Amino acid sequence: MKINVSHLLHQLGPLRIMLLTLSFVLIVLAPEAGVQSARSGFAVITTLIFPTIVPMVFMGLLLDALMSRVKQVDLQGAEKKRYRMLTYLNLGFALVLLISWLPFLLSLGRLGAE
Repeated sequence: MKINVSHLLHQLGPLRIMLLTLSFVLIVLAPEAGVQSARSGFAVITTLIFPTIVPMVFMGLLLDALMSRVKQVDLQGAEKKRYRMLTYLNLGFALVLLISWLPFLLSLGRLGAE
């Protein structure tokens, strides 16, 4: 099966491309559990800024999956398949985002309890 990248990008649309790209960056740059918050350098982004963005991106992925599912109900044929693919894509990214960030976020909760 050959995938046409330009067709896939056209199906996704610019906002979903930005959402999925941001979630991919957050997945790749997730800090490890127990990392202390940095006060300078690039680590500020990964330990202070990204943890505040992750819940918003996670909820954005879930909202887009929900809206894709709602839109899918009224459609038939190729458009229904497109929105089904978008639903699964968003849920897949949300799951991977949650799995990659959960250890770090749980370690923040343990630090606050000490």
